[in-house]
Amino acid sequence: NTLTIFARDLMGLESQKTIKFFVVDKVPPDVYVNSLGKASKIITLSANISDKTNALKQSCEVCISNDGVCDTEWAIATNDFSNGAFNGKCSYVWDTNLIKSAIYTINFLVKDIADNLGTGTQTSVEIDNNAPSQVMGLLAESISGENALNLSWSKNTESDFSYYNIYRSASAFAGISQLSPIATTAKNSYKNIGLASQQTYYYAVTAVDDVGNENSIISSTSGTVADTINPVLTINSPISKLYTTKIINLSYSANEPVNFCVYSINSGANRSVSSTITADEGNNILTVYCKDLGGNNGKAL
Repeated sequence: NTLTIFARDLMGLESQKTIKFFVVDKVPPDVYVNSLGKASKIITLSANISDKTNALKQSCEVCISNDGVCDTEWAIATNDFSNGAFNGKCSYVWDTNLIKSAIYTINFLVKDIADNLGTGTQTSVEIDNNAPSQVMGLLAESISGENALNLSWSKNTESDFSYYNIYRSASAFAGISQLSPIATTAKNSYKNIGLASQQTYYYAVTAVDDVGNENSIISSTSGTVADTINPVLTINSPISKLYTTKIINLSYSANEPVNFCVYSINSGANRSVSSTITADEGNNILTVYCKDLGGNNGKAL
């Protein structure tokens, strides 16, 4: 600071005196701790810091306390600002995987170059590393006539439940570490479409809570898609030739077991198959229809 005093005597003569003096800055930096609310796994704690009168000193510290009071728990934090800066951020990466799930008190402090200590208003964070319970009762059921499987399982009842991950493989599996979810859903059922006819698929479902904790303990199950492929039929007799009798042997074959067959002549009424047919005089068109064990219809002309 510079102070100048001016004076004038009774004769009108003037003089002045200037002095310089220094007032020690005792205003601490402002520290605003960012709240997380609830978290798990590896998280980043942070505080926004600023000082209007002095530059900040790279001196960030963090407190993580489980007794509600920040006294002896201070540790060095990261200074996310350059020397001479008047604002920036303090941060700390905290791996909570091995600690007890509980509510922790969080705070930050920092100094300016005059060594004024600024401390934030402490906040709290709930660390939740407890995954929902294992999904039980998983079923994978075929759907007649569809290349799909219906999955269903018992509903999780945890208050912090968020969604389910659904895993699938072409072979049996006991863990999900090498798999990625094919879908997520908040319901306790899922229809997996676009599958291959008569193919067997293996599934597992896991529950995830609102901070991403997943219960990776699984009990997988399998399901086989319904037969959705029509049978291929071949008429062996009659063949394309001139017959001199209207009673002709009927013979046909299918590429898979069939349990119901009929035939028609010249688009007439369907008739139960027998060893012979009675044709009309002139041109005849014979059609054989068969249904396989999965209910799929095939025909041959």
